[in-house]
Amino acid sequence: MKKIIFCLILLMPLVVFADVDQSTQTTYWQVSENGSVSACFEEENKNNTSTLANGTSGYYLQCVKVSCSNGKNVHTVDHPLSSALTCANGNTNPYNIISSSGGNGVELEQGKSCDENGLYLYATQSIRYDCSKTYSGADYISNSSNNGGDTNNNSNNSNTEPSNTNPPDTGVEDYIGIFGISIILFVTVYYVINKKKVFNETL
Repeated sequence: MKKIIFCLILLMPLVVFADVDQSTQTTYWQVSENGSVSACFEEENKNNTSTLANGTSGYYLQCVKVSCSNGKNVHTVDHPLSSALTCANGNTNPYNIISSSGGNGVELEQGKSCDENGLYLYATQSIRYDCSKTYSGADYISNSSNNGGDTNNNSNNSNTEPSNTNPPDTGVEDYIGIFGISIILFVTVYYVINKKKVFNETL
């Protein structure tokens, strides 16, 4: 029984953890609430960094500081999507759109009218991203597939001789050099030891 309980305790983090997806809830906290800052960034920590490091498409949850300046909402983001996402296909400006933010009908959209002055909310917002499209929504075409090559991915100037005509460095020369030095050291040490032995025997 104890072993079963121990296994369940070990599995609890695996059961609780889930990648951020379209069903991930967003929420908000008043700045005056105790722990509002840490709670907001704890939600942001739900993102799977390994998935984002080799991204294709999905959702990103970020913490936003919402201020009211001149009667308009102003967002401050410490960890934007661009700092966390690396597209697997090399797209550096992927399509992304806010799918949800805050909660309970609170209007948090950037530029919307507000009645407060200064920082008044911490909120999470879910961003849907797609590396197969550019920020404008057009299909992303990587540089490697648009380099003027033929259907066999050969470049049009493939017959051009390379500027460096030196043979490639295979590492054989380095190996021979290290091997030679090792033999010399071994012979030297062996000679010194034998000479010392002979000297001791003569005494």
